[in-house]
Amino acid sequence: MRILFIEPCFIHFGGYHRAINICNALASHKVKVDLLITSDKKFYPWIGKKKVNNYLTIYELPRITLNFYITGRILRGFIATIFGLTKPYDIIHAAMPSQFESNIPAFFLKLIGKKVVMDWDDICEESFVVHPFVTTYAHFCEYFFPKYLKNYCVCSTILANLALERGATNVIKIINGTGTVNYPKHGKAESIKRLSLDPNKKYLYSIGTTFAGQSRTYNFLKTFEYICQLDSSVQLLSNFDPQTVYVNEKLEGKINPEIFKNIINFGTRGYLSSDELSYYLSAADACLFLSGDDHLEKANCPLRISGYINAQKIVIVNDNNSEGSNMLKPFNCAVMDSDLQKLAKKTVKMLHNRQLQNTLITNVKIAKKELSMNHLIPKLINFYKNTK
Repeated sequence: MRILFIEPCFIHFGGYHRAINICNALASHKVKVDLLITSDKKFYPWIGKKKVNNYLTIYELPRITLNFYITGRILRGFIATIFGLTKPYDIIHAAMPSQFESNIPAFFLKLIGKKVVMDWDDICEESFVVHPFVTTYAHFCEYFFPKYLKNYCVCSTILANLALERGATNVIKIINGTGTVNYPKHGKAESIKRLSLDPNKKYLYSIGTTFAGQSRTYNFLKTFEYICQLDSSVQLLSNFDPQTVYVNEKLEGKINPEIFKNIINFGTRGYLSSDELSYYLSAADACLFLSGDDHLEKANCPLRISGYINAQKIVIVNDNNSEGSNMLKPFNCAVMDSDLQKLAKKTVKMLHNRQLQNTLITNVKIAKKELSMNHLIPKLINFYKNTK
């Protein structure tokens, strides 16, 4: 079996992590995969090729950045179409129906009889509201392609139901499982020393790249505020500027700005190298992730949660019946509550209870294995075999 996997996100960003985890897992099951990915360089006029192993080859597609919307997306869509036309793929697996890189090849290759699967891991029709044309376009794509393609791979129950409601007839749910990069690479004491942290304090970790117009932001900062009220020594390691978030999200009067003294900002980059990430994860006692309350948030399956589990870290998460919290419940591996104040109390209790931490970490290791993409991927391979 040979798969063409088309991922619009650029290297190390967003959906790239879902794509590379799926493709690595397919390759480990001896399925041949060509992964098309967008370059992470703002100007990259070539097509790069990297053979990862005998089963996985990654092609880095051109990127010519003029602004957020104009980066050569249509060009990459036509390049992907040429790949699909010129090589004997059994399945075309294209990610995100609203992206030109995927919907152009998906449309034309389906038209000539190719087997096409659309991968849907986020709702865009209500996310991109900065311009009416963009919103209308995203809405059209997310309603049209389920009727046209029929075959959908999604990351959540909500998206599975939406795909079926909108006309898809062959739908599979593959959550964002744990990946193939093993953490931690460094010991806790070594990491605390390297980062010049106080070994007597408790540290939470969170990497934040999406803080815009979401209740996630309020839930996150409010939970940390409650934690600080209970234990003022707890520190948060993160990569966002809390002052900027506080102002942009109009949280004055809702969040106590005193908590910013307990946030250690290690830069505002969304991407950290594997080595950098390992130090921060190793230094932390647990990871903090708060989901928003709307259906857009509940429809996705946060890569960060699976990343934290992959790093064998206890996750502190609000229970709001989202895909992210629901996937952890069977393993009892997280600190979880629907009430933010109760969640804070449970967190502080856990941070000062070594026996509870050991129990949770044991369960995290079980979850890591059961939620691994390698464990989930046979279901996708069988789905491919039965795709028409």
